[in-house]
Amino acid sequence: MNDQIVNRFKLSVYLLLASISIILVFLGIFIFGKNMFAQSILLNLSTEIGGAVIIFFIFEKLFSLESLENNNKLSISDKEILSKIDNKLETVFEKSNQFDTNLLYTTLGLKVETRRDKIYQNFDINRKIENTGNVNALYYMWADNYYHNIINAEVLRDNEFPFLRVYFEFKKHSWGCNVGVRPLNDKALANEPFKQYLLFDSRIPKESDNNNLSLSKKISVSIRIADRYIKHWEYAIDIKSYDYVKFPRKYIQFKTTDNDWETHSIDLLSNNWLPFTMDGNRLHGQEKPDFSIIPLVVIEFGSYIEDANRPSEGCGLIDITNIRLSSEPK
Repeated sequence: MNDQIVNRFKLSVYLLLASISIILVFLGIFIFGKNMFAQSILLNLSTEIGGAVIIFFIFEKLFSLESLENNNKLSISDKEILSKIDNKLETVFEKSNQFDTNLLYTTLGLKVETRRDKIYQNFDINRKIENTGNVNALYYMWADNYYHNIINAEVLRDNEFPFLRVYFEFKKHSWGCNVGVRPLNDKALANEPFKQYLLFDSRIPKESDNNNLSLSKKISVSIRIADRYIKHWEYAIDIKSYDYVKFPRKYIQFKTTDNDWETHSIDLLSNNWLPFTMDGNRLHGQEKPDFSIIPLVVIEFGSYIEDANRPSEGCGLIDITNIRLSSEPK
């Protein structure tokens, strides 16, 4: 389209110059026929313009032919280059479709490099060393907004000992409040050599003794862990016949009732791991959990009620710290 416009413009210029040349000839012969000086000037000017038109026309055609030859050469070269680029891109796309499933934990924002250690998270935050320190202990805090649940979490220190303090309001008929705990230094924890147990410590803070707060003195905690394929697994006992909405399964609960630290143990090799269908890589992964890499630990909070299937409604305050791997249950 642009070439057509340019060509039309060039043709218009040629016609304009030719018309001017003809007009000058007409003026020289018929108007200034008796004035030889004026006639000579006009005829010379007409000749120069006409000659310029012819020369410009010939030069433009020669230049167009040369450009066309160069363009043809470039086109052949471009085709070769584009062919090579297409082949390279095809190879790249083939490799990109072969995503390493061992790196799925990086989709959580974690670094590719894993960390071989027993500590998953100790809540000792350090933001002085950018990109290397333990800059953030949590992925998220979750509460059932439909029933106006509330959860709040903050990292505190007790005599320089760091811990996570969680306040929750868990309303009746709602889903429990929980936090997603990130691994230390934003590096997924490589369980090598494999350790069977994941431990954590909890306590009821003394602030809960304030009767004006109406806080539960018995707090229940349940656990969900994402494996190396980001498939979420609940630490729970399967119930063959149940109402999925009210009682999806019987969670293994960890009761906290004391102001002193208590240690709780989670068996990573237990048969009591059930897939969680509301988050994570729920449609893929393995039929059994693979905790050789641990990128996410979810802790759910509620009040402790005897024989309840999961943490129950209520308000509470609880401290959590030192989530770690161990070869022993305690």
